[in-house]
Amino acid sequence: MPERQSSRKDAIRNREAVLTAADALFTRRESPDDVTMADVAAAAGVGKGTLFRAFGDRAGLLRALYEARLEPLRQAVETGPPPLGPTTPPRDRVPALLDALLRFKL
Repeated sequence: MPERQSSRKDAIRNREAVLTAADALFTRRESPDDVTMADVAAAAGVGKGTLFRAFGDRAGLLRALYEARLEPLRQAVETGPPPLGPTTPPRDRVPALLDALLRFKL
């Protein structure tokens, strides 16, 4: 049983390493098309097989990266304080959300 738990810890660590590496690579490159799965695997220090097992394909990696980036915003909207949190009146919350999404995109 302990071996399985350490494997799980490795998988979590590898996933975080891949997402961090992918985020850095996509941020530095002119176009997302300039980043290959091999680039991400090398930057994360994992094999390409690990990358494909964890994310399926390039689109799966991009989805996971966007989900990880958007998670803090989702938490702020669902349970956070104003201006994004649920206690904020809609007329104040909508512009705050649009501003947060624009900052995310930029």
